[in-house]
Amino acid sequence: MEKPRILMISARADHGGGQKYLLELVRAINEQVDVFIAAPDEAPYGPKFRELSKDFFALPHRAFRLGVLIRLLIWARRHRIEIIHSHGRGAGYYSRLLYFFGF
Repeated sequence: MEKPRILMISARADHGGGQKYLLELVRAINEQVDVFIAAPDEAPYGPKFRELSKDFFALPHRAFRLGVLIRLLIWARRHRIEIIHSHGRGAGYYSRLLYFFGF
């Protein structure tokens, strides 16, 4: 049986409680699901997210861009993402718009 495929989205990867929570969540569920992460690729959490995820999509730090949304949509479809968990308002923009494309 194939594991569920979950996309975790964060618009931040710098110091903060939300990013720490996301890292702990990914570590806790990594054995039960295939975790994909979309987040900024910057220290201290970006490299850790990249290491723990099945695949990683680099997002701009705290910025929404339509072109990035389109690339994220294509990337998520290619990886057959089933569930999206976004953490924070910036990440929520991406996840709410992906909803209109069937996620």
